[in-house]
Amino acid sequence: MKQHNQKIYITKYNYEKKLDDIIQNRDYYLNKLDLNKVHNRVLKKHDLLFLANDVNESLIFENYKLIIHGILQCGSKTTVIINNIYPYVDLVYDESKDDKENITYLKSLFKNERLIKMLKGKSIDFKSIKIVEGKRFMYFAENNSKFIRIYFNKLYHRICFIRLLNKLEIESFNNDVSNYHRVV
Repeated sequence: MKQHNQKIYITKYNYEKKLDDIIQNRDYYLNKLDLNKVHNRVLKKHDLLFLANDVNESLIFENYKLIIHGILQCGSKTTVIINNIYPYVDLVYDESKDDKENITYLKSLFKNERLIKMLKGKSIDFKSIKIVEGKRFMYFAENNSKFIRIYFNKLYHRICFIRLLNKLEIESFNNDVSNYHRVV
């Protein structure tokens, strides 16, 4: 329906019907041949070209997932949800202790009263703890350092733990509390 130089009378009772008549569905503007090509690639599980235009994280109380919005090569809107990734934080490894003692120290922080209060009496929900090697984020380091990496299931538990580390002045890395997806 062509609307150029035409008046459209919309009331609160007919606005949905009028807008449906005026505004075409997104599929109307897409090339059917391109849509079919992309559909066939999806069915065959081939790689697709995807242009992301927005990144969101799951709610902080849910298991962590990245939600990426964008478009495919044919112009259709697409949302990609990435599950089974775990937000983490790294703590400095105490070289004077062995792996087991470092992990025991870390677990003792889980019982800290401040942390329990922040979590409203709940225990910390973490996936795993690993000893990792790498260079410090800041300053030059010729040799690798060890870090204790803790993976969390929920972003809220990670944020509370980082706040505890900051209050106790414990050095940590990968500790951005506002935009975690930059680390992944």
